[in-house]
Amino acid sequence: MIGMVRTAVASLYLSVAVAAAPAAQETFDAALHRAVAYGAVFRRELASVVAEEAYSQTVRTAMGVTITVDGKGGQPTGHRVLKSDILMVRTAEAYTEFRDVFEVDGGSVRDRQNRLAALFVSGDRQAGDQILRLNQESARYNIGNVYRNFNTPSLALMFLEPELQGRFVFTPTKNRTPALATPKDRGSASHFAVSDRLIVIQYKETMKHTIIRELGSLGDLPASGRFWLDPETGAVVVSELVIAAPLMRCTIDVAYVGAAGISVLVPAEMRERYVDNRDRVVTEGTATYSNLRRFQVNTTEVIPEVK
Repeated sequence: MIGMVRTAVASLYLSVAVAAAPAAQETFDAALHRAVAYGAVFRRELASVVAEEAYSQTVRTAMGVTITVDGKGGQPTGHRVLKSDILMVRTAEAYTEFRDVFEVDGGSVRDRQNRLAALFVSGDRQAGDQILRLNQESARYNIGNVYRNFNTPSLALMFLEPELQGRFVFTPTKNRTPALATPKDRGSASHFAVSDRLIVIQYKETMKHTIIRELGSLGDLPASGRFWLDPETGAVVVSELVIAAPLMRCTIDVAYVGAAGISVLVPAEMRERYVDNRDRVVTEGTATYSNLRRFQVNTTEVIPEVK
C-alpha cells in the first residue's frame, strides 16, 4: 500500500542532466532557478492560508462499473464526497500541508473552527504532533484499496526546495499534456488547457529512502512527474506527481490560478488516479478549491495593575 510521507534532507546541489543547445540549456536553467525561488515565496505566502476543498472520489472496476453494496445497483460504496480545510502551516521542522476533513457524504464529522484555532495557537511541537494526527484521521475517509496521506494539492512543490533538490534529476521535456487531461480540456477554459508559452520540466527522484514510502514495509517509492512553469516568473501553473509501484500506479495532476490578495498561484483543481495492477480497480478523485482566507488568531494579554 502507498501512503506515507517522510521528511528527507539532502545536500544542496542541483542535479540536471540535459543534452540541449546552449540557448535552450540557458532557458531551462533560468526557468528552474526561478521556480526554486518561486517555491520559497509560495510556501511563505500560503502559510496560514486556509482553503475549502470539495473532493469527490469514485472506485470503479476494470469495466468502469462503480462498486456497489450488492453488485446489483445498490447504494454505491465506491463513491464519496468529502469537504475539508486544506492548510499549509510552518512547524519547527518545515512547511507542512495537510487536509482536515469536516464533512463526509453530507454529514458533519467535527467542529472545524475550534480545531483550526487549536492548531494555530499551539506551539511548534504540539502543532507537528497535531498535524500528524489529523493527517492520519483524515486519510481514513479516503475510499479505494490504497491508503494515502500524500494526496494534498501542493505536495509536489516540496521537491523544488533546495534541501530536497539533490534527490532529483530535472530535465526538459517535450511531453506537454498533463496525464489526466481529457479531450474536453483542449482549447477550452479548463485549468488543464496548458499554454504553449509554458516551459515543461520533468523530474525523477533518484536517491534511496524516498520522500514517499510504502506503508508497513517502508519500501522506497520514487516520485517522478512534471512542472509547467511560467518562464518569466517561475510560477508553477500545473504540477504532476507520479508514483509507479509494482502493485499500484498513482498519478496526481494539480492546476493553479491567481487569487485576489495572494501574490502566488493557488490550487484550483486536483485530479488523481490510482490503478491497482492486480485486479485493475481504479480509484479516481477530483477536488476543487474555494473560500481562501487567512486564518488569524487574536490573543489578548491582561497585565495586572501594579499598586
